[in-house]
Order: sequence, then C-alpha cells, then structure tokens
Amino acid sequence: MRNQLTAAALFPLYVNAASRERATKVAAAAESRLLKPGGLTTTTVNSGQQWDAPNGWAPLQWVAVEGLQNYGQQKIAMEVTWRFLTNVQHTYDSKQKLVEKYDVSSTGTGGGGGEYPLQDGFGWTNGVTLKMLDLICPQEKPCDALPATRPATTPSPQDKPVAAPAANDPRPCGTAKDRLLTLCRPLPKSVGGSGLPGHYRPVQTHSAARGKHFPTPSR
Repeated sequence: MRNQLTAAALFPLYVNAASRERATKVAAAAESRLLKPGGLTTTTVNSGQQWDAPNGWAPLQWVAVEGLQNYGQQKIAMEVTWRFLTNVQHTYDSKQKLVEKYDVSSTGTGGGGGEYPLQDGFGWTNGVTLKMLDLICPQEKPCDALPATRPATTPSPQDKPVAAPAANDPRPCGTAKDRLLTLCRPLPKSVGGSGLPGHYRPVQTHSAARGKHFPTPSR
C-alpha cells in the first residue's frame, strides 16, 4: 500500500458520498497535484507502470469531471475537460487514432509503461471524448472536433452545454469529417456500419473503413 494521492480519490465525489468539506479538500488537492497540461494524472508516483504518472486514463477523467460538478467545482471540472480533450485532439492530429491512455505531462502523446504496448481504439476514450464534447458544444449542433477556443462560460450540471465554436473556426461543428470524431460517426453500410441512427463503431478497428472514406492512421 502506498501513501500517495491518486485520482481514485475522486470516486466518492462521483457517487455523491463525500461531505462538502471533504469534497472541497479533494478538489483542491486534485487541482494542485494531479492536474497536468494534458489532463488528470492517475497518481503522483512515476513508477513506470501504466496506472501511475504520467498516464491519464479516460474513465478517471470522467469520474473527476462528474464528481467535481456534483459539488459545484465547475472551474476545475472544465479545466480537466479542456486539457484532456486537447490531449486527445493533438494526439489524433498526429496519429489519426484514439488510444487507451495518454501521457498528460504534455499534449499529443499516448501513454506508456506496464506489461503491454499502448492499445489503439479505444472504447472508453471514445465515450469520454463524446461526453466531454457534449459539455462544450450545443446539443443541437454537436462537435466533430475540439473547438478552437474555450467556451465563454462554464456549464453547470443543470445548464449544459453552453457555447459553440467561433464563427470563423476552420473546424466548425458538423463539418470536420477528417477530424477527431470521424471514428465515432455512423459508418456507411458499404464499410461495415449498420446505417442505423445512433449506431457508432470505432473506425480504426475496421480496416475496410480506412482509405477512401476515412484517413489512414500513421504508423
């Protein structure tokens, strides 16, 4: 057992089990010790293992965002959201894929360490990315990519999402087919999709979907 801070400390906030006083202390500790340029690091320990620093995992980012919002910590929640989305976007820009975990000490690099190589995909990254984009893009005009500028206001659980990308954004909502969320859009039947509204499959795990219809990942 180690006596170091871990992002798992935010789980009581996620399930509304923490007192207000305890939640405030956890939020402050997470902001000062776990929040990095690319999101929330898993622990403060750099051991070379995958569930330690500098890795950040999508599920823990979402636990933090939801938990912090449950206790009115909107500013920190949105900071985690924006930093992790920026990391995902920058990594996708260079690799044309989403990955299992990210190095949050900067942006644009997949994570590492542990007993196996970094995995492509990745289901929980896809899902958390979509949920985070819902926080910063209007529901009636969902984003295909991270907006170029931060939202002007911070949403609350009862009042979200709040802001669209700027009118001059070169990646406006709904048009960025070759950008971040290509993999989360419905696939045509010709490349393996069901064609059913709301049916999503990760592009980079289906080789038939690459090439003509979607960008080919760099190797």
